[in-house]
Amino acid sequence: IPTIEVGAPDTGLGDITVPEGTDAIFGVKITGAAVGSTLSLTLAPSGSDPATEGVDYKAATFQYSLDGGSTWQDATEGVAFGINSGDSTVLVKTDTVADGVDEPDETFTLTGTLTSGADTVSDTGTATIVDGDEPGIEVGQPGDPGVPDITVPEGDDAVFGVSITGAAAGSTVSLALADGTAVDADYNEVRFEY
Repeated sequence: IPTIEVGAPDTGLGDITVPEGTDAIFGVKITGAAVGSTLSLTLAPSGSDPATEGVDYKAATFQYSLDGGSTWQDATEGVAFGINSGDSTVLVKTDTVADGVDEPDETFTLTGTLTSGADTVSDTGTATIVDGDEPGIEVGQPGDPGVPDITVPEGDDAVFGVSITGAAAGSTVSLALADGTAVDADYNEVRFEY
């Protein structure tokens, strides 16, 4: 009876972890495949923080290797291709995307389905994309928050610019005024607006 295990590239066991923006490479370990066996592959979002196809990983760059990564062939999801008989490990890779947005680590799966003679067996492995982004915030001149301080004539509105980069969906920002050489009598917290 043939077997299949999807996981780490060297063993086909366990799940994989990949830094955002690098290739996710799985190993599909196959034993006892008959002559004429085929393998089909599918990717899918998974888990509580699912990765999004085309945004976090790309099925368009989905490839497999039958020779340990020396050469790569384009794969099409769900379309079977021929594999070596006996025991082998098929490497499978897809790009992950460095999106510049702070977000939770996200997951997706690779399912391999082996058809060998009258037998069909499958297994699924999970890839965790480790987010590499940190959000940023700068306060300063309107239109150029990189210039940190503003100057305002007494009696005019003090207008700051706040630039936020890489914020995840659902992020919040809090704003607060604090005394420096000016005190509460010099500025009006009641009129603090954004």
